[in-house]
Amino acid sequence: MKYDANKYFRLHARAGGLFRLLWVTWYFQGPLIHVFAPDGAQAYLLCKAKAGRLLLDINDTCMSHLLNINPRIWHFCEREAIRTADGMTHRDLRVKYLHKLYGYSLPRHNILIQDPPTEVSPLQSKVKIEGDIHVVSSGYLGIGENTILRTVRALCANRIHVHLYTMPLQRKDDPEMRVYGELQEETEYFHWEEPVYGEIYWERLSSCDFGLTTYEPFVFGERVTLCTVDAVQGCASSRLMDYVQAGLGIIIPPGVAFQWFLARRYASVAVPLTREFLSNPRPVLESALRKRAQSKKKNLSTISVQGAAPRLGRFYSEVLEAALTQG
Repeated sequence: MKYDANKYFRLHARAGGLFRLLWVTWYFQGPLIHVFAPDGAQAYLLCKAKAGRLLLDINDTCMSHLLNINPRIWHFCEREAIRTADGMTHRDLRVKYLHKLYGYSLPRHNILIQDPPTEVSPLQSKVKIEGDIHVVSSGYLGIGENTILRTVRALCANRIHVHLYTMPLQRKDDPEMRVYGELQEETEYFHWEEPVYGEIYWERLSSCDFGLTTYEPFVFGERVTLCTVDAVQGCASSRLMDYVQAGLGIIIPPGVAFQWFLARRYASVAVPLTREFLSNPRPVLESALRKRAQSKKKNLSTISVQGAAPRLGRFYSEVLEAALTQG
């Protein structure tokens, strides 16, 4: 968790599993329930069987268009869950495309609450304008068309250090991960680090100059097959907000439209990740370092937990007031 939920909610139940969730929705006597990140099937059953007013956080609900391999029944489940909910919160713009392109009916009450920065105060990345350049990539490492291998190779070939931090469940001896182990043996500029947490994680992030987020089909002009284009354009990323909070510049393809918007709005500097950039990235990054040194610190208060909490409180009041008006 990026924040202590007990600071903001009178009752915060960590109820895992469908039957426990159903039990909470049936027996909780409060005015409304806000369920965070159920999958499509869970959300469908929760909304259809709800005994009171129920709000959905749909971050993990809308997955049918994110991965084309998901069964078609997921489309029905998430569509009906969103239609039946009394309101919803969403963390990115995927739902906008679901409404515009696929005809999803949205609840009357919905609000965008972006994935907030953590409540810790990490060290800020040191600003420099010369010397070695260090880029970090953290979080889940995709495979197939979600790989970052070509991007990393291009950066390392131009004498740019890349530090890779993956999820613990992704082991270095996994077949799809071995290419990164081979790359580490090929070049001194690639560093596949061990997973780290807490203060050490923030220290490692802050020791770098840029954070990397990429989607290589957009970088190299290739056809998207695993995901739908709109899902990638509209999705957010928690790693992006980690980079922002650590004060890093961000290297990101403009094609991931919502993340590109966030990077330009909140990062010290945003570098467009394109095929042309990868052909000669060092001068671009050196220029970005100079720009970063001159930039003012961005104000993150509106997207912080403290900034989002009053907005969410007003949203709850609006939903309850509308429900009382309707009888």
